[in-house]
Amino acid sequence: MSVWKQRLVRSLHVSRGHADARYFQIATVDGEGRPDSRTVVFRGFDEQDPLALLTVTDTRSEKVQHLLGRPVVSVAWYFRKTREQYRFRGTAELRVDASCSVDKTATSIVVADVSDIWERLSDAAREQFFWPRPGAPVTDTVESPKPTPGVSPNFAVLCVTPDDAQYLDLKGKPQVRERFTRTDDGWDTEIVNP
Repeated sequence: MSVWKQRLVRSLHVSRGHADARYFQIATVDGEGRPDSRTVVFRGFDEQDPLALLTVTDTRSEKVQHLLGRPVVSVAWYFRKTREQYRFRGTAELRVDASCSVDKTATSIVVADVSDIWERLSDAAREQFFWPRPGAPVTDTVESPKPTPGVSPNFAVLCVTPDDAQYLDLKGKPQVRERFTRTDDGWDTEIVNP
């Protein structure tokens, strides 16, 4: 296990009683080359690549459109209790159910069994995937459709595979900042100025 993941697992454990520790910011790049950031919920590490971070998204969202064109992301994650910050840059893969309505020919799309993560969501979280399209204007005439059995065709698991990670310990004296770069043999580590 890489050093940065050991630290991240410890930060998650120590902060487990703080709801805000489950949220991180993820940025994508739009079609004009501008960054676009939003907050998402951490859903665990990937079983296939234990260093990859998982979250979920609506396939109709802007972030999915960004990732279909350019599957790169940047993540910033701050742990208030431990005063630690993690930053990741890497690639994104969208895992969707076979019934998903998104274009499955895009290189960032993989048809996979996503039902295990779908089932772990709360009823309220699952219901959101049946609402009208995210970011669309609200109208009084549109009713939210009722959930149907099975995985929503608008549901995707977003898998972030880091190729660059940074760790910053803000509580230390002096503060410690390390950069981790993925190589063919593992991860190179470099201590850098905070």
